[in-house]
Amino acid sequence: MKKKHVLILFTVLALSVTSVMKLVPVSKVAASSILGGNNESILDKLTPTPEPGKSDKNEKDDSNVLGEKDSLSTNMTDSLTDLMNNLLSRVGDEEYSLLTKVLSQTDDDLIEDDSDTDDGDKDKEEKASISRVVYIGDSRTEGLRDVNSDSKNTFICLSSMGYDWMMSTAFPQAESYASSGTAFVILMGVNDLYHQNSYISAINQKAAEWKKKGAVVYFASVGPVQNDPYTSNSEIESFNRALKNGLSSDVGYIDLYGELNKSGYQTVDGTHYTNAVSKNIISFIGQQVALGGSGNSDPYATDGNKVWWCRNNKEMALLEYKVSDWTKFSGLDVNLRADTKIEAKLSDEIKKYEEELEAAAKEYGFEAYVELFKALAEQRHYDGKKGDIFNMSKTSLNPDPKKTLSRADSIKIAAELFADCIDAYSKMGEPHMPPQPTDTEALKSILQAFEFESDGFVDYCEGKYTLEKAEEYAKKKSGNTKRTDEAEIQQKGPWDFKDQKYPDKVLQFYFVQVSQTGGGGSFGFSLPSEALSDKEFMNMYNEISKYVQGNYPYVFGGSSPETSFDCSGFVCWVINHCGNGWNVDRTTANGLLSYCAEVKKEDAKPGDLIFFQGTYAEPGASHVGIVVGNNHFAHFGNPGKISDYTESYWVEHFLAIGRLNMKSATSAKSSD
Repeated sequence: MKKKHVLILFTVLALSVTSVMKLVPVSKVAASSILGGNNESILDKLTPTPEPGKSDKNEKDDSNVLGEKDSLSTNMTDSLTDLMNNLLSRVGDEEYSLLTKVLSQTDDDLIEDDSDTDDGDKDKEEKASISRVVYIGDSRTEGLRDVNSDSKNTFICLSSMGYDWMMSTAFPQAESYASSGTAFVILMGVNDLYHQNSYISAINQKAAEWKKKGAVVYFASVGPVQNDPYTSNSEIESFNRALKNGLSSDVGYIDLYGELNKSGYQTVDGTHYTNAVSKNIISFIGQQVALGGSGNSDPYATDGNKVWWCRNNKEMALLEYKVSDWTKFSGLDVNLRADTKIEAKLSDEIKKYEEELEAAAKEYGFEAYVELFKALAEQRHYDGKKGDIFNMSKTSLNPDPKKTLSRADSIKIAAELFADCIDAYSKMGEPHMPPQPTDTEALKSILQAFEFESDGFVDYCEGKYTLEKAEEYAKKKSGNTKRTDEAEIQQKGPWDFKDQKYPDKVLQFYFVQVSQTGGGGSFGFSLPSEALSDKEFMNMYNEISKYVQGNYPYVFGGSSPETSFDCSGFVCWVINHCGNGWNVDRTTANGLLSYCAEVKKEDAKPGDLIFFQGTYAEPGASHVGIVVGNNHFAHFGNPGKISDYTESYWVEHFLAIGRLNMKSATSAKSSD
C-alpha cells in the first residue's frame, strides 16, 4: 500500500475508532492494538477526558450502552468502512495533498455543544423517523415492486415512462402520501435523459411543496446499463452529474449508480436488473433513507453546511462533512460549491423584471441558462418599452400579429422558444446532453436558432454556429433574396432573413468568470486574467474542461470522447475541435512538438503545449499537455486531469514548452 494511502487509512481509522469508543467502552490499550503500536497519546487527543472531579456527562452504565447502542455502533462502523474503502480506491495523486488538508481541518462551529439535552437528540431522531417510503419510477421500479416484501414501501411506477408521465400522473398520485413520516424516492430519467433540466426544476419545486407538509424527497441516481443499444453509461453519468449539481438542498441525493458499480450488478436484458440486484437496491435505498430524514443532499445535513449529528456520531458526521462538502476531487466524484460566476450585465430597465425572467426559467426547465435568457432580454428590448420586452410581437410566433404582446406573453413565448432550442441541442449526437453554460461557442447555435425563431437551426448547424452556416440557412429561408442596404448587410448579413450575426450581440451582455479556486467546474487553480480575455484560449479551455473532471479514463491510442483519450489524442482533439478553425493530424507527442516553436518555461502562457520526456520508454517527447495558466496544465494521465507542473515529478521529466504555430500546421496539413 502506498505511503499516502496509509496516512489516509490511519486518519479515517482513528476517527472511526473514536466514534465507536463513544458508543462502547473500549480501553486505550485495546484501541492501541487496533491501530497498531503505542498510540495512547493520539487517543488521548481524540477522546475527551473529563476534568478532575467531574464526571463525563455522556457516561452511562456499560450494559445499557452495549444494549442500546450496539446497532448504531455497527451501522457507523460499516459506514466508516465504506467511506474509508471509497477513499482508498478512488483518490488519485493530484487529490492527495488537498485531501490531507481537508482531513486536518477543524470546524468546531459545525459540531454542536455536548450540553445539548437528550430531548434535543430525541427530537432529531423523531424528525428523521420514516414510516412510509414511496418509490416513483419506471419499469426498473416495477422490478423493485415485484420483489418487495416490506409493507412500509409503496410504489408508483409504470414501464417506459419519463418526465411527462411523472408530471401528469405520478406526482398527482403521490400527493395523498405527502405528510410527516413519508419519504419520496424518485427513480426517473433512464427513458429520457435529455430532460435533465426539466427534472431538476420539477423535483425541486415538488420537494419544496412536500417539505411544507412534513415529507422528505430523495432522488436516486439512474443506475448503470449493460450493452443497452439506446442508452450509454456516459449519458447516464452526465445526467446524474447534472441532477446532483442542480437539485436543491430540499432533495437528498442517493448515489445508486455509484453503489451498483461498487457492489456489482447484473441485468436480464441490458437495462433491467435481476431480482437479486433489485432486492439489494431496495435495501440500499432503505438504509440511505434511514440515515437521512432531513431531505438534504448530505444525509447528515440540516441546512447549509451544518452537520446533522447526535453525540454518538459527531466524529463520523464531521468526517463526512470534511470529505463531501469541501471541494471537488475528480477521483472521488465529489461536488463543491460553484465559484465559476455567470452573470448578465443588465440595464436598470431589465433589472426590474429579473424575478419574472427567473420564474420563467424555472417553469420551462432552463434555470442553468437563466443569465443567458436575461442577456437575450437585454439585447432585444427597447428603452422605455415595458410591455413586449423580448420584442416578440413582430415575430412569426405572435398568435395575433395585429396586437402588441404584453410583457407576460412576451416572456412566455420567448421562454418556450429558448427551451426548445436548448432541448434541440440536448438531443443531438452522442451523448445527448445540453451545452455547459460556460461554453459560449456552443451557446451560439442556440442564440442564432432563437433569432431564426426555429430550433431547426440547431440541427442544421449540428450545434456549431458559424457565419457561413447562418447565411446558408438564411439564404434558404429568404428564397435567395439578398439585402440591398449596405449598412444592413454589414450589420446583419447578406440575406433578407433575420440577423445572421446575432450571437455576439447577445453575448456582449453575458459574462463568464472562471474562478478556479474551488467551485462546480473548478480544478483547484486560478485562470490568469489575461487568459479570460484570450478568445482562442477560452475556446480551447471550454473544450478541455469537458474531459478533465475525472470522467474520462486514459486509453492508449484513444483520440475521441467515444474511445476516451491518451495524452496526444486528447491534445489533438482539443486543437481540432475547440472552434478556432485549427487542424492537425492525429499524431504523437513528438509529432505535436513539430507543430510548435519552443519558448522558455518562464514565458509559458495558456494555450501553449508542454512536453515531458522519460515518462516511459519513448525517445524524445513521451507525454504532452496543454498549459492552462498559473503553472498548471491539462493532460491525460489516468484519468484526464489538471496538474501542477512545478511538482517534483513533472520538473524531473520536463522537456519543453511549445507555442503552436497553426500556420505551420495548416500548411503541413494541406501538403500531405
